[in-house]
Amino acid sequence: MSRRPLAGERGASETWAEGAAAGPPPPRSPRPAEDTHERCGCSNTACTIQKFGTTPVRAPARHAFVTLAPRMPVFLLPEDLPVFPDPRRAEAEGLLALGGGLEPARVLLAYSRGIFPWNSADEPLTWWCPAPRMVVQLPDDLHVPRTLRKQARRRPLRVTLDRDFAAVLGACATQHRPGQDRGWITPGIITVFTALHALGAAHSVEVWDGEALVGGLYGLAIGAVFFGESMFSRESGASRQGFVALVQQLIRWQFQLVDCQVASAHLAGMGGKALALEPFLAVLGRGVRAPGRLGSWELDPDLPTI
Repeated sequence: MSRRPLAGERGASETWAEGAAAGPPPPRSPRPAEDTHERCGCSNTACTIQKFGTTPVRAPARHAFVTLAPRMPVFLLPEDLPVFPDPRRAEAEGLLALGGGLEPARVLLAYSRGIFPWNSADEPLTWWCPAPRMVVQLPDDLHVPRTLRKQARRRPLRVTLDRDFAAVLGACATQHRPGQDRGWITPGIITVFTALHALGAAHSVEVWDGEALVGGLYGLAIGAVFFGESMFSRESGASRQGFVALVQQLIRWQFQLVDCQVASAHLAGMGGKALALEPFLAVLGRGVRAPGRLGSWELDPDLPTI
């Protein structure tokens, strides 16, 4: 799935751009930082950063980019409280907040509200909610291109779930992507998604050619929504075969939505559709409140092939 490329990142065509009964807490009203910017440690008088929460927090040294959209506030999150502003208050490119941390509870809350972390290791932690949002709505929207069907018949690959999460995560982190000089799968992302996998919330799809891992993807499941994070391929079409198998299984489990994040021609060809923010948040809200599927996943043995 593909997020919006940031500073030349994630430009390859095969990248992706908990079943709680209660929904996420309602958004809290932000409190603006003082005009002197003493709260955020900023000396930039044009800074639009706002304090969110109640605990004083110093902003990272590098946050001049918070003025991407003049007069649109970017929120500074506290480190000790997992809260987020209303995602509708993101700036035009999707940037909503910075700071906080990458604890499992905070990450689960963020995704359940359509927000995700996205930055390089040498940048401050930033949180995004881009719009429009590319999604595959289930069960009707999955499309398997004819070329992929032919490829799968000529060279069928074996697909598994949660067989080797660490290998898939590592392969996504190190996959060379044209135009990239740095990656967004930081040590912090690796740590939190490894913890979420141990909790049964993050999952991997492995694609095998014999005993060789040739493709895969990973993401997060909350309720009846799967949030795709990243794909990798070492053979043509490998990650797409894995994606189709995953979505076919999600349909059997009555999942409602795959969040692909930002539009791309690659995903549009497999059924992805762009939703405006309000319709996306409505579908997302219903999905994350639906019964979920925690724990280790496995494909049904009678799942049809492509």
